[in-house]
Amino acid sequence: MDLEPQMSADKAQMGTDDLEMILHANLPGEYPLSNLTEKIIGAAFEVHRELGPGFLEKVYETALLRELSSLGLNAVGQAPIPVK
Repeated sequence: MDLEPQMSADKAQMGTDDLEMILHANLPGEYPLSNLTEKIIGAAFEVHRELGPGFLEKVYETALLRELSSLGLNAVGQAPIPVK
């Protein structure tokens, strides 16, 4: 079994041009939540750009909730999910 990575880490990382291409690949109206999706992904990129790596998950969660709020989006962190 070959356990070597299929591509190097530097090729696996997505740049902002790649993100723009993915977000705008669908024609307007084809994906009804594309504007919301673009805001959420943009907020996540902004948090990562501002903070960089190395913090605990809770720091990124709090920062993302604040960024989403600044964009006028309601979000809840660690929302309970009922399991049956």
